[in-house]
Amino acid sequence: MLSGDQMRHFVSSQTYALRSFAATRNGPDRFGFAWAPNNATGMPNRAFVAETGALLDRLGASLADSGSEWMLDPGVQACLSLQLDWCRAEVPGAVFTGAWRIFSAWQLPRGTRGVPGALRTRVRIVARRAARA
Repeated sequence: MLSGDQMRHFVSSQTYALRSFAATRNGPDRFGFAWAPNNATGMPNRAFVAETGALLDRLGASLADSGSEWMLDPGVQACLSLQLDWCRAEVPGAVFTGAWRIFSAWQLPRGTRGVPGALRTRVRIVARRAARA
C-alpha cells in the first residue's frame, strides 16, 4: 500500500512521462487519469478526504505546471513545485516488471474497426448536449 505522499509523487511522475511522450507527437496533448477513490484502508473519513484532496491538488498542479513549452525537458515542471522534486518516491520492495510491455504492440483484433458505432453515436450526443449548455 502506498502512502499519500508516495501517490503524489506517482501522479507527478506519470504527468511528466505523459507530457514528455506527447512532446514527441504532433498535435495537442491528450491523456487522462482514471479516478476511483476507495477507502480500503479504513482510515477515518476526515483523513481520507484530506488525503484525497491533497492528491487531487498535486495532480492539478502537475498538469498545470507541466504544460509549459520548455523544450529542453518537456513535462519536467510536473515534478518541480514548491521547491520540491515530486518525482522521487521510494517504495520498498518495488521492482520493474515487463508485464506492461504487451501494450507496445497491442492492436485491435482483425475485423475490428476502432470504436463501436453505438459508442461513437452516444459520445456525439453527449458532446452536442455539452456544447449547447
